[in-house]
Amino acid sequence: MIFIYSGKNFENKKKAFESDLKRFSLYDKVFMDENTFNISEFENYIESQSLFGNKTVVVLDNVLENDLNKSSIFKKIKEIESSENVFFFLESNLTKTDLKPIEKKVKNINFFDVISKKEEKFNIFALTDAFSKKDKKQTWVLLQKALKSNVLAIDIANILIWSIKNLILVKGKSGSEKDIKRTGLSPFVFKKTLPASKLWEEKNLRKTLKDIVFLYHDDRRGENLSTDLELFVLRSL
Repeated sequence: MIFIYSGKNFENKKKAFESDLKRFSLYDKVFMDENTFNISEFENYIESQSLFGNKTVVVLDNVLENDLNKSSIFKKIKEIESSENVFFFLESNLTKTDLKPIEKKVKNINFFDVISKKEEKFNIFALTDAFSKKDKKQTWVLLQKALKSNVLAIDIANILIWSIKNLILVKGKSGSEKDIKRTGLSPFVFKKTLPASKLWEEKNLRKTLKDIVFLYHDDRRGENLSTDLELFVLRSL
């Protein structure tokens, strides 16, 4: 069985995903993202159960946005859909056109691109641009504006995670068509991210990503994410 969620309305996407995930609370859980995805390991989950005979939920974060991964997975879409294990794909940029080749074979495809009126008042990408450029003052100012505009802290965290991952993907790349294709990013996002990536050391990017992901999971345990994001900006830039 397959569930696909795509779009930048992160809050609604998260709610839908967590609601569907509850149906499989007794299953084992496995997580893969674009950096840890391995096609051979993935294929094993299509056909097999765990060592103890349990079924498995495999959660894949932005894996389909890499063209090579998408091609390999789409070739086995029938087997994945009929598997006894369950596969959740959490994507940010995939469109209906991207998923058209499999739309008749997958029952649960969901898009979350509707932006609320509150979110329209603030351009969240201005915040990620300032953060990527390591402009501490501007990032701080825009973070305050976002929160005052009632943009959810969880949405801010998600878009920053997305932005930092992009910086890591393009770090050290030359900007050639081959490099762009390898990252799985659109040419527009790649070219916009590349100059900012030169301002960072890769080890700092990975630490920054680790720090904000930790905050994201703390939020699930009831921590104050808005305050933590403010501290995160001050410490990271």
